[in-house]
Amino acid sequence: MFANEVELRSSDAQTPSADVSADAESEHSELQEVLVMNRKAADDQIMVFVFFILVFIVGAGLMAGVFMFFGSEYDIRKTDADILNYRIQKCISENPEITDNIQNLLDSCQLNKETIETNYQILIYLDETIIYGQENLLAECTLGEKNADYPKCSNSLVDVEGKNVKIITGANQKGARETVQ
Repeated sequence: MFANEVELRSSDAQTPSADVSADAESEHSELQEVLVMNRKAADDQIMVFVFFILVFIVGAGLMAGVFMFFGSEYDIRKTDADILNYRIQKCISENPEITDNIQNLLDSCQLNKETIETNYQILIYLDETIIYGQENLLAECTLGEKNADYPKCSNSLVDVEGKNVKIITGANQKGARETVQ
């Protein structure tokens, strides 16, 4: 019996060690699965972070585009005044006889009378004498440099057959969005 007991004990001793090694292997494989799953979860978390960054960039781009499109009005009054001044200067240089009968200025220079009277102001001096326009344009032009509600102006001096012609033009219209029907 003693030999059977030793055999039995030795087989019992081998079985638990085999079970322990099998348990250790299964725990090791479970640990590897957990680590792999944690790595996948970490990758997913990184992707979520990247996703939110991309959403933020796209949202900021859309907001910037909407702000630029629907932003404030464009102030092109100075440019308008410069263009009108240039056209009048060129017209007077090409047709010096206009200074004799300045009332035909708008027709001779092919300027739309209604548009000029509504949105622009013109003041023309011939040797320090006003021949066209109103003198209050000088005060408004001075105020226009400090206050946005007054016209922006442009000045030029033209020599026409020995006479000095000073042209002052002002624009009071602001660029705005208009709906087209």
